[in-house]
Amino acid sequence: CHIGHVLNCGSIIRLRHCATRQFLHSHLHRSMLSGRQEISAFGDESGETSDTGDNWRVICGVTPPHEPWRVSEPIRLQHVDTGSVLSFSKEFQFAPSNCGRGCAIVGQLEAHAVAETAADNNACGFKADQGLFFAALSSDTPTPPADTDGD
Repeated sequence: CHIGHVLNCGSIIRLRHCATRQFLHSHLHRSMLSGRQEISAFGDESGETSDTGDNWRVICGVTPPHEPWRVSEPIRLQHVDTGSVLSFSKEFQFAPSNCGRGCAIVGQLEAHAVAETAADNNACGFKADQGLFFAALSSDTPTPPADTDGD
């Protein structure tokens, strides 16, 4: 989204990995460590290789759908196609014993999805903790002119 764009609770979003430019993706396959719903990366830099498995709904804890998400409020990310929510657990951490010697992701936690009814708030709740936060543009705020000199 663009700077100043309001993210509403209930919005459907796609999350893109900065380095690989692939989308956070899921489907009905079992994950390697936990046996839960697999989370993977999918797509290419153009964004044209994508499907509905890349869609995630922002579920706010208190704020109702269609209202702006408050940065201080924890959210869940619900996979639109399956209804499961994104989760992490220290119980499912990659190690040489389950990933192989020289594995590039040793120490990383497995991302997986679980049914909403089985979701643990600690493992499934996400909160904006760091970053740059911009105030939303109001309807009476003039839109800045487009940069025309290419800088």
